[in-house]
Amino acid sequence: MIIDKAKLKALVEQGSLPPIITALIEEIERLEGSVQSLIQMERNTGNRALEYAGRCDQLRAEVAGLETGYEAYERVNAELKAEVEVFRGLLREMRAIGNHAPAELTLRIDAALGKGVRS
Repeated sequence: MIIDKAKLKALVEQGSLPPIITALIEEIERLEGSVQSLIQMERNTGNRALEYAGRCDQLRAEVAGLETGYEAYERVNAELKAEVEVFRGLLREMRAIGNHAPAELTLRIDAALGKGVRS
């Protein structure tokens, strides 16, 4: 809707419209200036808000991937620690009996190393 402000002001001056119309016209002009300022700011900033939202989504995906990788690392680390404990136990046994390891202990060591005979 286009308002002919000059006509309205003339009608107020003639007494055909109440004086409040002048204040309303001034408010419309002020708001039009604000709208133009907002339009100019949007043009100056471009679509940065959309770019930032997209970047946030990308970072969330990267963090999720890192969390998944870290969880896998934790699982592997726990498995390796368990294997180390097995080897420590075997070493303690070997030290206790000296260099004369029985065949059973040798088989257990080979199995722990993954070299055991598989049937």
